Amino acid sequence: MKRRKFVVNSGLAAAAFSTSPMVFGKVFNESPNESLNIGIIGTGDRGGGLIPFINQIPDFNVVACCDIIPSRLEKAISRSEGNPSGYKDYRKLLENTDVDAILVATPLNTHSKIAMDSVDAEKHVYCEKTMAKGYDGILNLVGKVNTSNKTFQTGHQYHSSRLYTHVVDLIKNGKVGKITAFECQWNRNGDWR
Repeated sequence: MKRRKFVVNSGLAAAAFSTSPMVFGKVFNESPNESLNIGIIGTGDRGGGLIPFINQIPDFNVVACCDIIPSRLEKAISRSEGNPSGYKDYRKLLENTDVDAILVATPLNTHSKIAMDSVDAEKHVYCEKTMAKGYDGILNLVGKVNTSNKTFQTGHQYHSSRLYTHVVDLIKNGKVGKITAFECQWNRNGDWR
């Protein structure tokens, strides 16, 4: 393989795709003269929000961004170090031979298709949670990844967050009393498009 592996010892997932800055060490065990070129598909809150963290990792470069919403694409490009190419159609991004790995941060119902197309294009894939919508999407994606030599990883940052695991421990250990109801909301002030 000419380029570095997408995730070595889970370094990319543990470092770049966390929700808080971390001290980044070398995550590669190959020549330090090589770099990993990343294409981001879906540059909204999550995909675009990860760019500053990717910028902090030595030898990681955001070289391409894709979004169907022009303002999000422009913002992502401006946040990236270097001069990444911009795309409206993710399939055109996948044709870019300079891209080694793909970050999929699109709406859930598109994850499976984009991730499978990325594997077909010989790219490593980091897919935001949830990896696919529905059982068929999961089976198809797992089948595709299992027949390739590319690395695939799904991110579940909230599942591994110390805050959330602490709350779960409090509940399991009876520290919050008997729970009789649970209600939550998440409001985004209307249609973000």
